[in-house]
Amino acid sequence: REQLVIDSGFRAHLSAFARTTAAAPSPFIARLRKFLRTRRVTAVSQVGTDRIIEITFSDGQYRLFLEFYAGGNIVLTDGELTILGLLRNVSEGAEHEQYRLGLKYDLEQRQNYGGVPALTKERIKEGLRKALAVTTTEFPPVLIEHVLLEGGFDREIAPEVVVEDEGLLEKLMGCLERAGEVLREITSAETARGYIVAKRKIKGPQEGEEGNLLYEDFHPFKPAQLEGEGVEFIEFEGFNKAVDEFFSSIEGQRLESKLQEREDAAKRKIEQARQEQERRIEGLQQTADLNVQKAQAIEANVERVEEA
Repeated sequence: REQLVIDSGFRAHLSAFARTTAAAPSPFIARLRKFLRTRRVTAVSQVGTDRIIEITFSDGQYRLFLEFYAGGNIVLTDGELTILGLLRNVSEGAEHEQYRLGLKYDLEQRQNYGGVPALTKERIKEGLRKALAVTTTEFPPVLIEHVLLEGGFDREIAPEVVVEDEGLLEKLMGCLERAGEVLREITSAETARGYIVAKRKIKGPQEGEEGNLLYEDFHPFKPAQLEGEGVEFIEFEGFNKAVDEFFSSIEGQRLESKLQEREDAAKRKIEQARQEQERRIEGLQQTADLNVQKAQAIEANVERVEEA
């Protein structure tokens, strides 16, 4: 059994770190358990090149879609894509269809669901006029920047210059073909490597080597544009392990921060109590000194005291 952490709209990964669970499940979780409690995961895939992960149960009898765009969502459907459960309802809008129980989940509207168009010079020329990151949707911007830098392509050249220069266009094509190779290497590997981008901070008196690193980001490859002085890539045998370590570390830091805040608050209370006790002791000491002075005065003037 594996523990899958889903932060709707942001991340999903297996985790080896123990986490507390709610005392009672939400209505949505209760509905998921109703349909999936005894089911087994049989496939995990990406929908086209969109930011959607599909988890298939019982060879397609149930399908769970994790959406990582807009406000994020989790959608449970049956084998015919009829919606059985929703984390949040979505009203019909200009950019997406309506989500409601009983309606169909439309995969045809997802990015490149029918397949990624071929990488051709005509497509690149058209893309340069619009911007590569918008048109070559199968490549994330960080990967495009990586292959351009790795291939020695000047990213400051105006798009219209590239369109008119066959040599530059050929060089750009080579860079984008390399981007495709990187993606194929990542997705075809039995275990994809993961890299956490970390920066060194000033080492404190109690900090070791691990405590001297601040996690910045994570990737399934080493982006060339992020390499530099003070930057380290921590490599993991498994991208999932890198993601789990990254977010679990952040959660641990938050927990540690809360514990530190509680400890500081307790220290402040103790210090206040100590100061209050010191003030009381000082007041009692002053009273005791005054009483001693009175007693000494009485002893020095016993006759007059008796007369009085």
